[in-house]
Amino acid sequence: MLVDTPETKAPNKCVQPYGKDASKRNQELVTDAEKLELEFDVGGRTDKYGRLLAYVYADGVSVQQTLLEEGLARVAYVYPPNTRYLDTFEEAEASAKNDDEAVWQQNGYVTDRGFNGCATSQDSSDPPVKSSSNESTQFANCTELRKTYPDGVPSTHPAYQLKFDRDKDDYACE
Repeated sequence: MLVDTPETKAPNKCVQPYGKDASKRNQELVTDAEKLELEFDVGGRTDKYGRLLAYVYADGVSVQQTLLEEGLARVAYVYPPNTRYLDTFEEAEASAKNDDEAVWQQNGYVTDRGFNGCATSQDSSDPPVKSSSNESTQFANCTELRKTYPDGVPSTHPAYQLKFDRDKDDYACE
């Protein structure tokens, strides 16, 4: 709750830098713990997708705060009244950002809508794929784009153009 990590398994999305690292770290925290606890805030216990909304503690330590402190997450999905630890989480995020931890190393990678870019290799901690400022206009149509990106591109990719996203699913030329 209140955090977002880079994508690793979202349909029609690429694996993003630090996504595998965030997943691995989350798994380590939860798997290695002797005691797991969930804490609910004052609002509903699930979101509109049926996902459980809870603060997770592994041996008394906040999993969300740890991911934020290590630069593997950003504060997001703030839906009052579920904001009990918002200030604490924002402080953890600010510290990681100030120290250029993980996702904060590359300017423009973290946005209000998520994370920009795709991992360039199996090592998900690679920096986001950078492109020239005119890459999004270099493709005349989907046929041309697919020569470089056979599976199309998500809206977070620099080559994405809305005109190539006919079904408006935030994925072009799939």
